[in-house]
Amino acid sequence: MRIPNRIFSANGFDFWANKVLLDWESRFPEDVLLRGRKLYKSGVIRSVELKKGFATLITQPREERYFILEWDNEIQIRSSHSTDDLQAFAVAGLYEIEALLAEYTMGFPQRDAHITSEGLPQVTHRRPASTTKLALQLSLIGEGLRLDFASKENVALDHREHLVRLSHLSRKAGFFKCGNGFLLSSPYRIWVFVKQHLPKWKMLFDLTVPESVEKLLRDPEVIRIQLDKVGSGLSVQATFLKKPIDSALQKHLLKAKDEWVLLPGHGIVRLAKEDQQVWQQLEGLDHVPLYLSINTPLERSEELEAWQRSLLDLDGTLLEKEHPLLRPYQIKGVRWIKHLLNHQCGALLADEMGLGKTAQILGVLSEMSLTKPVLLLAPATVVSVWETEAAHFYPTLNLRKWDPTMPLDSGIYVTSYSQARRSAKKLQAVDFQCVILDEAQCIKNPKSKIAQVCCLLKTDGRIALTGTPIENALSDIWSLFHFLMPGLFHQNVKALHEHANRVAFQQKIAPFVLRRTKKEVLRELPEKVEIAVPCFLSEKQQHLYSQWIESGKAVFGNTFEKAKDNRIHFFALLTRLRQIACDPGLVYPDRPIQQSAKWVMLEKLLCEGFQNGHKVLIFSQFLQFLLRLKPAIQKAFPKVDCFELNGKTLHRKVIVDAFQNHRGPCAFLISLKTGGTGITLNTADSVILLDSWWNPFVEQQAIDRAHRIGQKKKVFVYRLIATQTIEDNVYKLQHAKSLLSDAVIGNLSDASLLENHFPAVLQCLRPLQNVL
Repeated sequence: MRIPNRIFSANGFDFWANKVLLDWESRFPEDVLLRGRKLYKSGVIRSVELKKGFATLITQPREERYFILEWDNEIQIRSSHSTDDLQAFAVAGLYEIEALLAEYTMGFPQRDAHITSEGLPQVTHRRPASTTKLALQLSLIGEGLRLDFASKENVALDHREHLVRLSHLSRKAGFFKCGNGFLLSSPYRIWVFVKQHLPKWKMLFDLTVPESVEKLLRDPEVIRIQLDKVGSGLSVQATFLKKPIDSALQKHLLKAKDEWVLLPGHGIVRLAKEDQQVWQQLEGLDHVPLYLSINTPLERSEELEAWQRSLLDLDGTLLEKEHPLLRPYQIKGVRWIKHLLNHQCGALLADEMGLGKTAQILGVLSEMSLTKPVLLLAPATVVSVWETEAAHFYPTLNLRKWDPTMPLDSGIYVTSYSQARRSAKKLQAVDFQCVILDEAQCIKNPKSKIAQVCCLLKTDGRIALTGTPIENALSDIWSLFHFLMPGLFHQNVKALHEHANRVAFQQKIAPFVLRRTKKEVLRELPEKVEIAVPCFLSEKQQHLYSQWIESGKAVFGNTFEKAKDNRIHFFALLTRLRQIACDPGLVYPDRPIQQSAKWVMLEKLLCEGFQNGHKVLIFSQFLQFLLRLKPAIQKAFPKVDCFELNGKTLHRKVIVDAFQNHRGPCAFLISLKTGGTGITLNTADSVILLDSWWNPFVEQQAIDRAHRIGQKKKVFVYRLIATQTIEDNVYKLQHAKSLLSDAVIGNLSDASLLENHFPAVLQCLRPLQNVL
């Protein structure tokens, strides 16, 4: 006999399973039941579809008819043919639904298994109740809790009610069909089933329950993950009832997808998801450093707890030498770095520029007993500064400039980032005692070649120096800590947003960052006064600027909405606009310098400054602008010396020393990129920034060439800003970036801007149109 098509949703299955468990046959007269059973046995119904609230029945194609069976408070049926024996078809339909539920539960291949060929049972209005319980057995296997029929051959027609009940209850408990039986795979649902449902099942069915399942009635034990100190690293051990778990079961726990775990031989246990995630991260490391135990939810041994208490106790580290040339706060910095290195942690010295970070590192190096080489990486323009400062502060320190022809023995070697990039293979083959990064913002892009080279260096200790640990976004400091303390943050920089919560983020970095400002530690340092000087474009300059604006709109749209789709050309437009705002001659070389509103303002400032005997630093990012200004300054002030420093300067130190030793008023034209770091110009007392840069920290570095240790006078800083131009927006952007740095590093208490802070240039796209 043909088996009808069966279609059902989960909600529909559960709805009808609940209904047919009721004594529905008593709702029909005896003669209707007999006619309905005849229709059911004849196989006239060829399709059944169950939905929540109603079922659709379809008869054989030869006389195809549709029936809608509904059951709210009463059983109702509607047909596509008004002459049908609707009540009989309702009975046939309910039998067919019972068969669907029972066959799904048992997996019967044919309907003959539950309707015999000997005719209908001789009953009055209902089938006889089953005299025996359905025999079932439970077993605990690796995949979960399995439910089987004790003997499938003994299941007969009079068990149909039990089969329907079994189908309903098993689905409600979370079992699903698995071969000839059912499987409950979720450990948590297994525990709920044993605690809440098993007693009822024992009353309804002849249920065999092994001892291994009965034991699950106990509340699950919690798996503890404990960290212990082993040498300079950590060991990770999972324990059950305070006893270690073997490695095979540990692998099982590591792969678990739920907090509730069915652990072979131990029943159901619980492993906190956060514990498992930390455990998985640590298991993926060849060496687990001690600092990864900080701020984790895992349990720590007493020895590890003692190590952490020691880490926070700076008084436990003493200096072995005198440091007569260092100031008290610098000596504290030396102790702090030495303390972290002694505890196998990295150190980020983020003092404000001008506080002598170089001298502090030299102090740390003087404290070391060198058994292996120390590598110090710095921008090429700063390498000679290290040699000079070492000779001044610690003349006996064995610090040398390194090139690839030199062997690396137990000395201190300083070289440039570019040289390190070219010599990556040779340096990565050496086991260093310490690697130090000066101007560490050079590795802020974790995808850059130099960042990758630095992170792959083998070393016992790591130190980073920078006055600007965050220039654009939180990813800057991620890159620094990826070098300093691998694994402290997520391996993927995109996942760092998880730590945008101010408390969690700052708790994690606080022990390893030292940031002091001049206001805090140099009370004797003269005041710094910053003044924004508006420059109104000349008529010809304004005309050129407007022309470039209109050409930009023609390419990127009136509101510059297409800028993101063509960033390279958009950057070119921004550069041209900023150049014209400085000096039209940067775009049109035949234009005289007198058309520049900034030259007009600069001449006024220099005139006043020279008359008062000031030594003036003049910074610009545009080298061509400086080259055009020099003859103009020499012509306007023929009796005043004018120094120059840019990327083409060969004898940098000679020029710097000449300016430092010069008496009387003078000017020093400096390329922002070349002279913004690594030099001391504290005999200057005036700084003029000709053009605003996206990054305020680059400008701050330039200012701090003058406003630093040794400065005796008040320092005046003049920012020349071309009004009603892109420079207005750059200036506003600088303020936002300063807030970011202050939030994260300045006082380690406010990281509210982290998550939404985008890279600087892209941020400028949005507000640009308002100015243009």
